Amino acid sequence: MRKAKIIWERTGVLIGHDQISALCDLWGTSNPDEFMEKLNSMSDQELKEWLEKLKKKRNALNNYLQAEEKIYA
Repeated sequence: MRKAKIIWERTGVLIGHDQISALCDLWGTSNPDEFMEKLNSMSDQELKEWLEKLKKKRNALNNYLQAEEKIYA
């Protein structure tokens, strides 16, 4: 919850555990300390840009899954 709170305070974007895990994958961090180092090393604008990338990836995945559901429905 601490990571989500920090991101929300810096960007106004509320994210959950799944999105934090996805950021870990995108950033290549493997533990909480690495994640916090990466988070603290970037500006608020850079963080917002990463969150936009994450949103676009999530939307692309959702669109793909919806298309697959239609094919196999």
